[in-house]
Amino acid sequence: MRTLRAWNLFPAWKLAFGAAAKCGSTSLVNLCARENHGELAEWRRRRVYFEEIPHHYRRVAVVRHPLARFKSLYVNIQERPRSKKNFYAALEGREPEQLLDAIKQAGLDYDIHFQPQVSIGVENADTVVRLEEFDNWWRFVNPYGRLGAVHGVGKCNASSTPSEDVELSRETELEILRLYARDLEVWELADGSTIRTHRPATS
Repeated sequence: MRTLRAWNLFPAWKLAFGAAAKCGSTSLVNLCARENHGELAEWRRRRVYFEEIPHHYRRVAVVRHPLARFKSLYVNIQERPRSKKNFYAALEGREPEQLLDAIKQAGLDYDIHFQPQVSIGVENADTVVRLEEFDNWWRFVNPYGRLGAVHGVGKCNASSTPSEDVELSRETELEILRLYARDLEVWELADGSTIRTHRPATS
């Protein structure tokens, strides 16, 4: 599995924050651009691979429950118009099960929204935080000292249909969790302190 250029560097704090697509990645880029007094497009281009993070930086990974991530992608596909040549265009107006079939047929490495969160290196991060708890962690829990204000990283891109309203069959849920079993394991262990003492074994 290839890795993703998904880590944002915060030089003032010597921290690197990383998140896979549909896991708060855009919100983290916005945060990075603001704290570094730069443009969003510029800091999006500046994202680095896990292996490129300076050794003296602490690495903080943001993870999302696989079912919530899948639902968020499904809602995004239904609400965002695309050209007919776009891969996702064929899934507009379809059921969630058809998105799952497309992911399985194309392969997890086909698109950044399909790739497992562990592909960005979260299992080697110093700290792993659940997306749903990020804002609270930033303000009250993080072990790295007082940081700047943050707003809405734990709230993903706004949409007219909340992703939690997407209904999945039990069979579909189980298949998603099977495909992203390592992501689920990391999410379950994430407590916002450190993952180094209880990192799950990797193959």
